[in-house]
Amino acid sequence: MGNITKSGAEKSRLEERQRVEKKIREAKGETFKTKWFDITEEVATTPWGDLEIGEYNGKYTQHRAAIDSSDTDEVDNKSVEFNPR
Repeated sequence: MGNITKSGAEKSRLEERQRVEKKIREAKGETFKTKWFDITEEVATTPWGDLEIGEYNGKYTQHRAAIDSSDTDEVDNKSVEFNPR
């Protein structure tokens, strides 16, 4: 919507939440599992180190279809609990 200040603040807020979630996961000894991608055996070498390659699993398309077909109004994203899994 063109509000760079608000979008920057939201980006920072989200990144901080992700850092907190990561610390909690690591403290519990849990590993991160992506929700919309499956990790393949392929690895890409980059200047920052080797990176695992993810392959889209189609679950987001199913998720969106279920939301789009429901009778609910627009979701207030701030009221939805953050869950990257």
